[in-house]
Amino acid sequence: MSSAVPPYYTAGKLHLWVEDEITRAWLSAVWHRTQVHYLVTGGSTGMVAMATHAQQHFGELKVFGLIDRDENVDNEDQWAALPGVIYRPPAVEIENFLLDEQCMAAATSNTRGLDARAILQLMKDEAQRLQWWMTFKRVAARLRQVTNEDFPGDGDGKEAKSLVALTAKIVESKWFKTTLPALRRYTKADIEGMVEATHGDVSGWLEGDDWRREFSGKEIFEHIYGRARRAGDRSSIEDFAREIGNEQVRANRVPPSFIALEASLRRRADLPAL
Repeated sequence: MSSAVPPYYTAGKLHLWVEDEITRAWLSAVWHRTQVHYLVTGGSTGMVAMATHAQQHFGELKVFGLIDRDENVDNEDQWAALPGVIYRPPAVEIENFLLDEQCMAAATSNTRGLDARAILQLMKDEAQRLQWWMTFKRVAARLRQVTNEDFPGDGDGKEAKSLVALTAKIVESKWFKTTLPALRRYTKADIEGMVEATHGDVSGWLEGDDWRREFSGKEIFEHIYGRARRAGDRSSIEDFAREIGNEQVRANRVPPSFIALEASLRRRADLPAL
């Protein structure tokens, strides 16, 4: 074990790496009974390595990481046992768990006084607007399993609004024109079929409530933050997240996944159950 523990690991017994300040602000509210020292990475890149290194070299410390699931698979089914050092909740992004129209309406930052019904409609409208981008992200995740060399970035498909436009974004990319022919696996017709089938799934999420979990929570949350505030208001987006968390605690609406995650962390940090 290394004798030199980095100074950022000395502030508390339970350390949790998170991707952004919004996550830290919200968790500080919903987990107010648990003393956590949050460390912000600015993204998931390197978090696994940092948390794993800490556990291997500073065994007396309790260091974990929390990252967005994105288009991958969550690991919530492992939380009751002893999972690895990284927690991946069952939604695209952490912000998905903040998409609570009741608590958004009650937040102090909602200076326009939007009610829960209006906020819910705004969220649904934004999800509807994002449907082709979410289709792109799903198709992209599947195709990256083949290869990610020269693959279009997430933002490349964000402006596509139709089957034709989104298919063109993919088939006109360097990946499709150079890398894919070498693999001799997919044709344009294959891609179009994949896009069409995936868009069918995405459309189905919009018909029910699955959009709260499967669409970009970050995009929808930021949209509501912008619509709920009057011009000139000084409250930050982190304030909005913290207020939502406080309201979820007050109204007993904390997402069950994060009740379970807090319990798992407390158990692994040798803290008493709540």
